[in-house]
Amino acid sequence: MRIAVRSGRGRGGKWVRAGAVALLASGLVLLPGPAGAAAPYEVLAEGLDNPRGIGLRDGLVYVAEAGRGGDQCAPGINPESGEPFTVCVGNTGGVTRIHKNGRVEDVISGYPSLAEEGGIGAAGVIDVSTKRGLHFLVSNASGAPEALRPLLEPFGKLFRYRGGEVFERSDISAFEEANNPDGGEIDTNPYGFFTTSAGRHLVADAAGNSLVHVDRAGRVSLVAVLPGGTALAPPFLGLPPGTQIPFQPVPTAVTRGPDGAYYVGQLTGFPFPVDGAKVFRVDAGGQVTTYAEGFTNIIDVTFDGDGNLFVLEIASAGLLNSEPPEGDPTGTLWKVSPGGERERISGPELVSPGGVAVSSSGDDAYVTNYAIFPGQGQVVHYDL
Repeated sequence: MRIAVRSGRGRGGKWVRAGAVALLASGLVLLPGPAGAAAPYEVLAEGLDNPRGIGLRDGLVYVAEAGRGGDQCAPGINPESGEPFTVCVGNTGGVTRIHKNGRVEDVISGYPSLAEEGGIGAAGVIDVSTKRGLHFLVSNASGAPEALRPLLEPFGKLFRYRGGEVFERSDISAFEEANNPDGGEIDTNPYGFFTTSAGRHLVADAAGNSLVHVDRAGRVSLVAVLPGGTALAPPFLGLPPGTQIPFQPVPTAVTRGPDGAYYVGQLTGFPFPVDGAKVFRVDAGGQVTTYAEGFTNIIDVTFDGDGNLFVLEIASAGLLNSEPPEGDPTGTLWKVSPGGERERISGPELVSPGGVAVSSSGDDAYVTNYAIFPGQGQVVHYDL
């Protein structure tokens, strides 16, 4: 799936989209990455439309695809750059199932996708869970032109798929709009979620800067507001050398650890500092502490059955440094042991990855790759 057109407070979507356009123009995205991964890998499937979140069940891989927009377009103003642009909607998003032989089939299709012309940077179906049935999350579209809003009714909501039908579980964006837990600008972009064995859900709201809980009745409550930080101002802002500016936390992913606490991955908002992202631990009382740090632009996190934490970076050189030809759009998959030792799993084959799932045995990892591109997304399998 794609980074949302309106990324919200500090989400940084315009930087990701700019890099995506440059990659397409340069042709780099059409070429496989060079060899050199720390772990053997293969491309299990390709040709996907902005594949983002990913889940495993019964030897099958489930992928959330944000789609590629569509042919119903309207002019708008980019909420981050202030520049005019054209945004398009189409029912091109959904959930895909991938078999061990690489065969791809649709499980859920026809969900709205919002993207700039050409399909870059779409918002839509953003994450998927295979626990307690099949659930999927649709990101928000707060930057959409008013003319397109009637076509985006599922945005900002959590759904369940059962018996061939889809049921709405909860409206995550409505909670932010009604409560605004962090007290800042009201904005919402539910981006990643985790389903418990009891059928409850934890959702990371990237624009709301919060972690929320959805009970079995679909009621939403606040778990915690995540902390931001400060970083060195980039030179192009023209501020005095050494100036520190604040950044928003931008939580993008949540999982549960072997200790029962929840672990939240932080992208960090502008200026997307290199080595400035953390994995937070959130206990049952909502107390937030740092579990691991020194990462850059985290897009997903998960654990294996042995308590190893896997951390996926969308742009390891930082989103401000990811645009070609000089920039580096490579992402990284890290494995962090319970003792804190860090091992790099991936090599340069990962370009703007979007989600990771790891088998309970820890023997296999699956990553969505080229996750902000239409028709060029992949699922990469690592033999650990």
